[in-house]
Amino acid sequence: MAQAIAGDTVRVAAGTYTEADVTIDKQLSVIGHNATLDARNHDDGDQGFIISGPEASGSVLRGFTVVNAGLEGIFAWNTSNLTISGNTLVHNDAYGPFS
Repeated sequence: MAQAIAGDTVRVAAGTYTEADVTIDKQLSVIGHNATLDARNHDDGDQGFIISGPEASGSVLRGFTVVNAGLEGIFAWNTSNLTISGNTLVHNDAYGPFS
């Protein structure tokens, strides 16, 4: 996400990715194609995806299964006009999505 510029579409191929706190802090479309984000026992953080800040307004998050986050599978904070659809949240500690 860090290398993408505002307005980009990031396509994520099928597979399981062991990451946590994947942060969207600019307007992006992040589209998973049968992709799973597994945040279990990860030192990076407690959420699966974090969508944060006014610059992330208008972002799209679609097509992911988010599993084993210590807190929220998808956490949206201080932003608006998001499209979060077609995702599956499984075995995350908190009830998400939150905004």
